Amino acid sequence: MNSITGMPISKVARRRPVAFTLLELILVLAIIAVIVAMSIPTLHGFAQGRRTTACADQIEALTQYAHTQAITRGTTYRLNFQSGGAAVPASYWLTVQQDDGQFGPTGDSLGLKFQTPDGVGLSWTAPQQQDGQYIQFLPNGRTDQATIQIRGTNGQLIIIASPSATELFKVMTPDEARALGI
Repeated sequence: MNSITGMPISKVARRRPVAFTLLELILVLAIIAVIVAMSIPTLHGFAQGRRTTACADQIEALTQYAHTQAITRGTTYRLNFQSGGAAVPASYWLTVQQDDGQFGPTGDSLGLKFQTPDGVGLSWTAPQQQDGQYIQFLPNGRTDQATIQIRGTNGQLIIIASPSATELFKVMTPDEARALGI
């Protein structure tokens, strides 16, 4: 005897429905949970390293912006630094020389005060001035020689430096910095 589809009834009755059983779904979810649990420490280290890199990128961008704006606008810019403490992170911000000779905010989003992310250390070697510690960018294109070090808790070290008064700040490897005596 045949069914409506033309197949024998005994074969129609033996066909299994195409679906996953609850046991198969639980097994797949357990495997995924184990894989995620093993990758979490790696992802945490990645996020920590990314915070360090993002901080370095931001500081380098500020130096490039200050250099360009100082030349374009014919006025002096400063990249200011403030040391952090146990509960307060280090901070950095740009200021521009106003018409009265005083330094004040740049008036744009890059003049905001930025703080280092949690777990990121900031140190620098910039000339100590009587009115603070900063790197100065002059309208003639010259800048203070300085080195900025950004260190993550995972041991990552990023060095941003200007080896001479006429060179732009750039990211250097520790080997490049040592070769230049920085």
